[in-house]
Amino acid sequence: MLTRRAAFAKTGDRRALTSFADPAPQLAGVTKQLVTYTRKDGVQLSGTLYLPPNYRSGTRTRSRSRCC
Repeated sequence: MLTRRAAFAKTGDRRALTSFADPAPQLAGVTKQLVTYTRKDGVQLSGTLYLPPNYRSGTRTRSRSRCC
């Protein structure tokens, strides 16, 4: 019996073992940036900022939700 690794080593052939549809296609192309800052009281904070696909730095995008 050959293991997957041994079978790959002998044939040199790479192939997918599974085929799953993308569970969240609406997130394709989203990029993320680490944002760090310091509060007035000196506490350092960080968070992840997720940017929409095709985001251009320095431009504003319109919000889809209405607030207040």
